[in-house]
Order: sequence, then structure tokens, then C-alpha cells
Amino acid sequence: CFLLLGKLQKRHLPLLRRAILGSFIITTAELGAGLIFNRDYRVWDYRNEAFHFYGQICPLFSFLWMPVSLGAMWLYERMELFLCKK
Repeated sequence: CFLLLGKLQKRHLPLLRRAILGSFIITTAELGAGLIFNRDYRVWDYRNEAFHFYGQICPLFSFLWMPVSLGAMWLYERMELFLCKK
């Protein structure tokens, strides 16, 4: 996710669009990982949340991934500047 968010940061899209796309990236990864590794709901369990999908993802956490994705994009950009200084 971090690498994909870093690539998304470089596209210089409007902030809200980046936040929504970042949330989509993380939610998609969460669903994939959940369907494979979280079948017994020991890692996370959204079955009590409204509009959940198989207990693996839900709109509330998809919304919360928006600021997390923006933070990850900012961090990616800072790390790239620090690591790739010439």
C-alpha cells in the first residue's frame, strides 16, 4: 500500500481525490488480506459495523483510511527526499 500511495502522491491530483483514491487502495488491500488471512476474524472484525462486507471492510474504516493515506503519502515524499538526496 505504501508504495502505491507514494506513486499516487506523485500524480499531483487534488487533495480530496488523493485521499479518496488512497482510501480505496488501502480498503482494497484490507479486503484481499482479510479474505485470505482473516477468515476466523482474529485480526479484525467489522461484523458489528453498519454496511460491512463479509466483516472484512466497512464504510467507517474506509473513511478513516483517508487521513491515514494522506499521512502515508506525505511520509513517502519525505523519505524519498531524504534517501535520494544528491
